[in-house]
Amino acid sequence: MRGFPEFIRALPRLQALNPKVVAVIVGGDAVSYSDAPGDGKTWKQTLLEEVGERLDHKRIHWFGHLQHEELIKLYRRSDLHAYLSSAFVLSWSLTEILACGTPVIARKNPMAAEFIESGVNGFLYEGSNEDLAKKMALILRNKEASQNWGSMSRKKLNILRQDHSITRLERLMQELAIRY
Repeated sequence: MRGFPEFIRALPRLQALNPKVVAVIVGGDAVSYSDAPGDGKTWKQTLLEEVGERLDHKRIHWFGHLQHEELIKLYRRSDLHAYLSSAFVLSWSLTEILACGTPVIARKNPMAAEFIESGVNGFLYEGSNEDLAKKMALILRNKEASQNWGSMSRKKLNILRQDHSITRLERLMQELAIRY
């Protein structure tokens, strides 16, 4: 598991860089796509033991699991979404976040790079927790640019529409037919 621990480890620095930032963390304690920490504790417990005393807990809200409709509302109200999964295929959650026009910082990997162009419709990140915190603080300070990412994200998602895909497939088939 990389995304959640990485974000929590970056959060004390982000809070120091931006005294107004409020983090909303969604999800339960169950392990879904990774191994458990191995000591019988949850990732939340493990990470709070590690960095908890450096956090301003008044500026962190732990929501647990949310119903889909509530999650969409949260995406739409967020100033930035940290998508730090190491997904190898396009996830429904990333497409929903982008469709909601939410600025996204994502781990740089082939799946994310297929839909996020750094500085155009989001930001692809790789580096240390310190680098992550600095980049998130910079993005949050530049509201105009990050808001523009939302409209660009929706345009980029047009490639997933069925009519767009069918049109591209027809063109490809015509090009191949001409060659043979």
